Amino acid sequence: MLAWGSILVAAGTVAFGRLRWQQKTTALRATMRAAWRPSSVATYDAREIETLPLPVHTSQAEPLPGETTEAERSSTKATSSARPWPFESIANS
Repeated sequence: MLAWGSILVAAGTVAFGRLRWQQKTTALRATMRAAWRPSSVATYDAREIETLPLPVHTSQAEPLPGETTEAERSSTKATSSARPWPFESIANS
């Protein structure tokens, strides 16, 4: 009898914990949805990072693979100056 009682208590505790977790998660998601605001920034301009520290400037100075800079978009002569994907040789093998 004691074993069945322990099993029922454990099962009840797990069920109660799961219910509480689900309620808290639902409440947190509702709070996050209510606080969400669309971004007002539509494009990236490289001049925005000129005043930031050097490590940030260095990491953000070059576009990611497949992206173009503001200068490249505004230029009438588009060139393929974006750096290649670093694992391109692995991905294509």
